[in-house]
Amino acid sequence: MNVVFFQTRLKPVNHDHPIPQSNGLREYKFPKDIEVEILEAA
Repeated sequence: MNVVFFQTRLKPVNHDHPIPQSNGLREYKFPKDIEVEILEAA
C-alpha cells in the first residue's frame, strides 16, 4: 500500500459524503486527471 499526502484547492466530488474506511479514515474522490502537489509519500 502507498500513502500519498497532497494538497489541492479543489473540492472532492463526494465532499459531503466521504466513504468511511476500516482504519477510521475517510475516502474522498477527485475527478480523474487533476493535478495535485505531492507533499510526502510514505
